[in-house]
Amino acid sequence: MLVECGHSRIRSCSHFNADVLKPAILAAGMKYLYLGKELGGRPDDKRYYDGDGHVLYGLVAEASSSRPESNGCCAGTRASRGPDVQ
Repeated sequence: MLVECGHSRIRSCSHFNADVLKPAILAAGMKYLYLGKELGGRPDDKRYYDGDGHVLYGLVAEASSSRPESNGCCAGTRASRGPDVQ
């Protein structure tokens, strides 16, 4: 399984874009899971940015630790692993 947690569009490395990468991963018999929002993607809410547009990840972490779904974001990866994967 490949878990993507970055941006789904990269101009300089288009072969890593989700629309190219996902079909290739699936064709190779692997699973693909996008968790960009759950694992550190850039938040939509402007309160998580400073005056220069940098993400204030400390604030993001504080807010996400109080969300119930943040604690279970990896449950899908655990459930899909084979018995030989620890």
